[in-house]
Amino acid sequence: MLSLVPLIGLLRLATAQSFIVLDTGLSQSSTSILQWPTSLRRLAQGGSNNTTLTQFKAEANTSPIGAQALAYSPSFTFLFSATGQGIIRTSLDCSSSSTILSSNQIPSLTIAETEQKTYYSDPSTFSIQKADFNGETTQLVRNIAQGTNLHATGIVVDKARGWIYWTAASSSNNNGATATGSLFRAALNGTDNAQLLVNGITAAPGQLRIVVDSLFWLENTASTTNIKYLDRYISQLPATPTTPFTSVPTGVLISSSQSPLFSVVNDRDEVQKLAISSFYVYRDEFN
Repeated sequence: MLSLVPLIGLLRLATAQSFIVLDTGLSQSSTSILQWPTSLRRLAQGGSNNTTLTQFKAEANTSPIGAQALAYSPSFTFLFSATGQGIIRTSLDCSSSSTILSSNQIPSLTIAETEQKTYYSDPSTFSIQKADFNGETTQLVRNIAQGTNLHATGIVVDKARGWIYWTAASSSNNNGATATGSLFRAALNGTDNAQLLVNGITAAPGQLRIVVDSLFWLENTASTTNIKYLDRYISQLPATPTTPFTSVPTGVLISSSQSPLFSVVNDRDEVQKLAISSFYVYRDEFN
C-alpha cells in the first residue's frame, strides 16, 4: 500500500529559487490529537530552510482542516489553497488571507492568469467552474458528467491555445472512458463536445501540468505512483475528435515501481511506499 505524504500542493517560485508547499497536516489516529495543522511552507530548491508561512487552524484541536490543491498567480502574487474550509487566498508572504469560496471538496484548481480567473472542479455538480480572484463571480465552464458521475480530478488551462484539459474519474463507462480514469480536453470558447485523448487509465488520475508544448499528469494506484505524459506535442493533437477513437500514446516520466526514491523504512523497520500527491516540471530554458 502507498502512504500519502502530507504534501498536497507544490509550486516553484522561479525568481526566489524556492518552492511553496501546501501541507495537509496530520493528527494521531489513536488519540485524535493534532500533531501539526494544515499549513503553507517555503523550501529552498535543495529542500533546506523549511519555513512555515502560515497555519490554517481547525475549529477543534483534534484534526487539521486538510487540503487538496494549490495554485499561484504571479501577476498578483496570490496563493490559492483548496482546503477543508474552502478556497483560501493568501498573499505570497501569507501576511493577508481570505476565504473566497466555501466549498470544501475541491480536488483541483488552476489559474488562468490573463483572464484573472480561478478554474476549479466541483464534484457536487460534476462540473468545472471558474471564479474571479475574489470569489464574487462564479460561472459554469463545462458540465463534464455527460449522464454519468464523471468528475474532474485534475485541471489545467492552456489559455494561449484556447483549451482546457482535465483528468476524470468515474464508476461507470462513458463514451469510451473507463471506470477508472480518462484524460479529456475541450475548447475554452464554446460548448463543443469534449475530446477524449486517453482512456483506459487503470489508476486514479490527478494533477495536470503543461510545460511549453508538453502535457504531464499524475496517476496513483494502491501500489504504484506515476507521472505520465502525452507522447505527442500538444500542437500535434487533432483539433477535433477522431473517428473511430484512437487513444493518444503516453509515456512514463517516473514510476515508484522503477525507482528506490519512493521506499522508506519507518521506525518499526517496515518498508513503506510513498505516493506523489503533487509535482512540478522544471526546465531551465522555460521556467
